[in-house]
Amino acid sequence: EAVDTVSRVVVDYEIYSTAIAEQDGLLNFPSDIYIFTDGILELKPGIEIRLSPGKSIDIYGTLLSEGNSTDKVKITSSSTAWESIKFYPGSNETTMSNGEYIKGSRFLHTEISNGGAGSVPALDLSTFILFENTTISNSQSTAIRSTVGASLKYSTVTDANRCLDVSPKLEIYHSTIVNCLSESIYFVNGATTPCNLVIESSTISNSNTYGTNVQCTASENHTITIQNNFYSDNRYHLYISMPYG
Repeated sequence: EAVDTVSRVVVDYEIYSTAIAEQDGLLNFPSDIYIFTDGILELKPGIEIRLSPGKSIDIYGTLLSEGNSTDKVKITSSSTAWESIKFYPGSNETTMSNGEYIKGSRFLHTEISNGGAGSVPALDLSTFILFENTTISNSQSTAIRSTVGASLKYSTVTDANRCLDVSPKLEIYHSTIVNCLSESIYFVNGATTPCNLVIESSTISNSNTYGTNVQCTASENHTITIQNNFYSDNRYHLYISMPYG
């Protein structure tokens, strides 16, 4: 099966990979996209990428999806659902300092829709990734799954089976998590790593089960801050389970 490999491609209205068909800022990828270890795929404002059904973006290097408030980057489908944007172990994670982006992969002013074909998460993260002013919608499966962590700032996750399945670190600020068939936020951590969870000034609503389901099994050193949020129309708004003692 054909795979588009990327070394460094700046995708704007002037520079395109030879493997990409360009049409007025609309890019159709008929095959999987593979970003290898030293590769960088940089998506500039106004670009729309359409992935073919069942196809993915496999990231071992860096993905910079950086739109702006008037010209967003869009990642969507050419027809039916694409599979996943997958960050593999060792891919270039987001580096932050005092809550601000410094370097590494990130999504800024990006609209991601129609992913998660079958049971695969639309975004499958094995490195820590920042989503800022980003909307993730219409995921057939889980919208974001991470075994490392994620940060959402001024972002929206909506219309998914499960919206977020993230641990051991999750930061949510000024964001909206709505219309999830299962949990809005599923944060279940293992027995050896403390939980690091912050949910502040966000809206969590319209879940068929838990708005926020937190289960921390390590014995100590958890950091959990949940404050100034708006919960509505969830079967259960908030559930927290932690060891006694």
